[in-house]
Amino acid sequence: MTQDSTRRDMRGREFGTFLRPARSCYVDSFNVYIDSNPFRAVRFRLMLYTVLDGKPATPLLPNDVQFVVRDQRTGWISVDLSSYNVQLEKKQPVALALQWLDNDTPSSERWFFGIPAVFPAPLHRVFGRDKSQANWRTYPMQPSMYLAVQSWQE
Repeated sequence: MTQDSTRRDMRGREFGTFLRPARSCYVDSFNVYIDSNPFRAVRFRLMLYTVLDGKPATPLLPNDVQFVVRDQRTGWISVDLSSYNVQLEKKQPVALALQWLDNDTPSSERWFFGIPAVFPAPLHRVFGRDKSQANWRTYPMQPSMYLAVQSWQE
């Protein structure tokens, strides 16, 4: 999410990617890979948006979905979304994001929290903004995050 080694207020910052399911589906879980984490606790909000003019627009999740990454955990993190009964239509563009809500003081001098991404990735885009009312920026990258889904033949 950030490559800074100095302390910054991350609250409100969002980072995500655009997805387009090949088939209609139900969302089972959100998954993200974390390769660097100096924090004992980081609280995130998971956001899923419609897409309008190539930017995140209206939230799709029916409830506030928050989760905490604890104890400097790295590796794959999975958040169960099956109880939210989120359905995506075939080829429906969606924006999937993490919003940084809060964190403790890191256990080391490094403030780097890392989600690896392929760069450049001309066929994929990530988006981000520093605060909830800031303008969206996009970059040609593919981050290590995805939705696990159940799809069906139409």
